[in-house]
Parts: sequence; C-alpha cells; structure tokens
Amino acid sequence: MGFTASLLGLDGERVSSKFGTMRGSCPHKGTDFTSSKKPKPFKAGVFGKVVAPLDGKWGTITVIPFNEPTSRIQYLHCSKIKVKVGSIVTPWTVIGETGETAPPGRSRGIHLHLQIVTTGKPPNDCWDGRNFSDPEKFDTHSSILGLWYRNSSATSGGIRKELRSSIDILADISGASAPAATREIHTIPTGCQFVMSIRHPSAKISSRTNNGLIWSSGKGRVDECFSTCNTRAACRKWRDSGELRMISQNQLLVVRSGVIFTRSGVVESPYPIELSPKESASEFELHASMLEALATEEMLEAETASNLGAHKIDR
Repeated sequence: MGFTASLLGLDGERVSSKFGTMRGSCPHKGTDFTSSKKPKPFKAGVFGKVVAPLDGKWGTITVIPFNEPTSRIQYLHCSKIKVKVGSIVTPWTVIGETGETAPPGRSRGIHLHLQIVTTGKPPNDCWDGRNFSDPEKFDTHSSILGLWYRNSSATSGGIRKELRSSIDILADISGASAPAATREIHTIPTGCQFVMSIRHPSAKISSRTNNGLIWSSGKGRVDECFSTCNTRAACRKWRDSGELRMISQNQLLVVRSGVIFTRSGVVESPYPIELSPKESASEFELHASMLEALATEEMLEAETASNLGAHKIDR
C-alpha cells in the first residue's frame, strides 16, 4: 500500500495533484494532498529517522524510511515542524502541519507535497539530477512486524551465561499478538549446565506510544527447567511490560533497559551484548551457598526472574 491521505492522518482530504502530472514542461516530482484550506497536523506514515534537510524555505521534513533506507521521504510546505534531526518516527507520529511555502505566483494553497527521492538516473533534465518515485506506489508496510532476536553471552564468577530470546510482532495495534520466548544456558566451570526455557504465547501489544509500542508479556510458561549437574534446578515464571522502539532497519530497542533485538540476533556496534554486573544479578539469582555448591556440585537451587532479553524491561 502506498501513501494515502488516511495513512498521513489527513482524513477527509484527497490527492489534488498526482506524481508525474506535467507542470509546464516538467513532471510533478511528488503527490499533493489537500488540507481544507487550513493548516492540519499530519503523520509520518512510516517507521524511520528524521535527517537533514529540515525546514528551509520550503518547510521541508526529510525522513529515511527503515524499510527502504536508500530512499528519502520529503514532506514539503510545512507551516509547523514538530520533529528534529535524529528523531525516530512511527507511522502514527505527528511530525508537522500542512502549509503554504511556494513563491508568489506558484502557490497552490495550503497543502502537503510528498515526494520520494530515490536512487537511479532521472528520466528528464528538469529534476536537477535527482530521481523520484510515485508516493502512491511506495511500500509503506509496517517494518516493525515480524521476528526479532537477541543472542548474547557473558561470563561472571566462572559461570558462562548464554541467552537466546525472540519476540514476534504480528501487528502494530493495541491487542495484537506478540509472543516471546527466552532460553538460558548457564555453564559452570566443570562443564555441566542449568537450562531454562520460558515462553509467553499470550504476550501482546497493549498500546502505542509516540515513538513505539508497549509490549505486555502476559502469563508465561516454563518449557524447560533442568540441570545436568546432578543437582536440582528451580525456575520461576515472570510477567513484564515495556516500550519497544525501532531505531534502525535492523534494531529494535527495549527502552530504559537498553537491550537491542535485531533481525539476525547479532547486535551491531555501538550497542554491547555483554551483560553488566547489575543485569547479571537481576537475571539469575542463586542462593548464598552458590559458590560452595558449584565447587562441590552438591545441591544448587536456582531462581530465575528473567524477562524478554533476560532482564527487566521496566523496573
């Protein structure tokens, strides 16, 4: 689905000038949307990041869409700009208000001009060396949907921890299903392991924020909880919630905790995957006799208070 007045939050408005319509000897670079002759707030329509140019004589907002990062979406003739360079936007983020910035004699009234700057050779000389594509045919699918992963490992006190987590966002609306799973493997120096897997099949999106989605875990279930150390392991289910924010084409941020999920599970620089001492303490709590028990491989009782990504999203 391409850009529409409804997707932009301009309900009741319409396309007044299509992409490619001849303007004298030059095809129109974008699509114009009416604004009922008055300034109206409009939305980004996509997940993306605000970049330069911003403002200027044409009242321009420029966004790199996460699903098509080689393109630039530009919203022109804004009377108000509600974002800044570096802002992360969602399809429902209000980024500005329609306006009229065309020079005298060329004004078409208060409206929104939307253009997609893309790669490739322009088909004519009047586009000043830039190429454009039709906004009504641009891919505006919700790029936050689908599977996200987090794989990380760390060693603390001689114990190696490996975490494998995932979340599957099926829709970006309130009430949508977003099941999650976490698997932890803790290996002690002798080589034996404690393993725990927890699933949250009823996890869902509970609401939207201006920049992301609020995820709620729902009631979890323990799928695996065992030890190969000839000792006993005890696992505990958990509930949690927090904001998920897409910050690049391949990165989903768990706000406040700073945990990063990616499409592949590999976290890119500058975000670390190693667990901090604070995170380690909150993720896998062992009894006071842990060191003695590990050394002798006697009774060990482990309590898990993990969440998505193996620590609290909200504390």
